[in-house]
Amino acid sequence: MLDLRKIELATEEDKEYKIDYWARFFKAKTWEEIKVLASKYPIIADAAVSIREMTEEEEIRALCETREDYDRIERTWKFEIAELKKANDNLQEANDNLQEANDNLQEKNNHLNEINDNLQKELADANSEKEELLAKIVALETQINK
Repeated sequence: MLDLRKIELATEEDKEYKIDYWARFFKAKTWEEIKVLASKYPIIADAAVSIREMTEEEEIRALCETREDYDRIERTWKFEIAELKKANDNLQEANDNLQEANDNLQEKNNHLNEINDNLQKELADANSEKEELLAKIVALETQINK
């Protein structure tokens, strides 16, 4: 068993088989540390190359996944924008229809106001005629009664 936290406790046998190098290799935090170890022990250099290739593949895979995520999000946004544009167009059409209906109602209201004004005038004229006729009747009754 290899405990990376206790490399300094490596035995002479561990050092003879370079297990302490392998422990330092797995514990390394930078590529520079790995390069130093690789320069001293060729098998670690081979392992470092393999890890670097796998890391690069992971980086490329991560970049591809990031690009796919971006494309998916962009497609979603484009779809949502298209849906919002459709909704806006429908809303504009409904607004236009409502304005047209409002204009028609206003036109009919104006027409009804004209009819009402004409009826009011006719009623006023009829009341005037009625008053004139009543006055004539009263005058005639007065002449008859004299």
